[in-house]
Amino acid sequence: MEASLVEKPGRSRRYLVPAEAARTITALCVLRDQVIGPLVAGVRVPHQGRPPKAWTRVDRDYEALRVGMQTLFGDLGLTANTPMAA
Repeated sequence: MEASLVEKPGRSRRYLVPAEAARTITALCVLRDQVIGPLVAGVRVPHQGRPPKAWTRVDRDYEALRVGMQTLFGDLGLTANTPMAA
């Protein structure tokens, strides 16, 4: 059985979102807005300023992801120094 995020009952013009699908959609939106977005923004802008005096595990993990994303983008030819097309 294939899982569907949105269902269209019969010939209706309406769509239904099951509760489990609503949770999945919400999780994906939060992941995009709160994790992926800031990571990509951190890769685009060179790291500026002094590092924090006390690094938490989350700070270290975020920094490792940011540096890894910079490397990945460089390997893909998507460096932050490349001008964005208007």
